[in-house]
Amino acid sequence: MSKVYDVTEASDFWTVVGHNTEYVISPEECMADNFSYAVVRGINPATPYNSPQLIQNIITALKR
Repeated sequence: MSKVYDVTEASDFWTVVGHNTEYVISPEECMADNFSYAVVRGINPATPYNSPQLIQNIITALKR
């Protein structure tokens, strides 16, 4: 059985998920959006990210 938590129950939710995408229902989809932004748009896109550190962390991990 799954347990659904309210955002207010996870004090670091927005730190972990970031604000680059409005779709935060599914963690896999949220991560997929951020991954695609990192790969396609890179760290310095024409439109800045709301959570650029998240993108930088993905790019750093991919370079390892």
